[in-house]
Amino acid sequence: MNKSLFILAIVVIFTIPLGSAEYFGGETITIRELDTLDTDLFSGCRNLDINGLVQGDVYAGCEQINVEGKVLDDVIAGCRIMNITGVVEGNVIGFAQAIVIDGDVYGDVLAFGGTLRITERAKIHGNVFTGAGELKFEGGQIGGFLRGGAGDANLEGRVKEDVELEVGDIYFGPEYFAKGGTTLKLQKPIEEYEIKHLPKDLNVIVKEENMVWGVIFFFWSLLALLVVGMVIVALFKNFSKDYLSFAKTQLGKNIGYGVLLLILIPIAIIILVALILTIPISLILLAAYLVLIYLSMAFSALYIGDYILSFFRKEMANNGLYLSMLVGVVLVSLLCHAPFVGGLFGIIIICFGMGSLVNYIWHLKQTSTSVE
Repeated sequence: MNKSLFILAIVVIFTIPLGSAEYFGGETITIRELDTLDTDLFSGCRNLDINGLVQGDVYAGCEQINVEGKVLDDVIAGCRIMNITGVVEGNVIGFAQAIVIDGDVYGDVLAFGGTLRITERAKIHGNVFTGAGELKFEGGQIGGFLRGGAGDANLEGRVKEDVELEVGDIYFGPEYFAKGGTTLKLQKPIEEYEIKHLPKDLNVIVKEENMVWGVIFFFWSLLALLVVGMVIVALFKNFSKDYLSFAKTQLGKNIGYGVLLLILIPIAIIILVALILTIPISLILLAAYLVLIYLSMAFSALYIGDYILSFFRKEMANNGLYLSMLVGVVLVSLLCHAPFVGGLFGIIIICFGMGSLVNYIWHLKQTSTSVE
């Protein structure tokens, strides 16, 4: 199977089954060793442990997910730590601070985060695409290609097809082998690196960055988000203050809800398009979804800024909202444009903002209903 990342992502989204599913929430969810779940699993929790059998897909937003048992379809998760030590017969799509593949994956692996570690026991039958701060390919086998980018890459295992990576620093182990060849995009010529065990068929491309357009886009996106954020604070000051108080109490759940919303809303849009007569509704929902994504970044920025400033002051005055938004927007912009892992930070920021905002609005609705 030789698919690009974009095609693979589209295929994954469009082939998500729309049948029955089990929905779990709470602190710790465990599928025990002898348990069998014959539907898809949607989970927003702190810890998810799969020791038994899941016959469908797994969609999770959590602190940590451990797959020691068997999943017959895809695992799609946004979390802090992802451990795959069992068997996944579909694809693994992970957004995490640390992702460890130490088992069998029969589909493709799309891994974005701080660290991707593929151990010597790992057997990935499909392709691997990664965007990580650190790539540790300690051994094991990849049955397809390995592509993407990493700040530091340590390559030791065997790849059946080709390897194409954009890296900052690179290390090759003596057992590294890529049958289809190895192509590296580097910031400087290979002669300037001290590298042992260079593969014979290594191809190096020295990448020259156009910094001007990158700087222009960075400041444009920063200022645009800042303007939106300041307007939100000015028009909805009390709402913003109450949102901050609410978001602090359900941090883990909000990220989980955001992951599920990020996945489920596009599915709903696809269904509405497929029904033909509801295409106008799908377009309205799509527009609302895009607006929600941008608002999620603004409210995440407000939360991050308030969290940082809380170390310097005990109570937030009314004008503190503007300062919190300013600090948060700068930090969010820097995180989203970080090399290799900026995409991961962007998704986490959107998921938290989306989950916390929708959860807070739902909380307001429930509160007003109970009062009536």
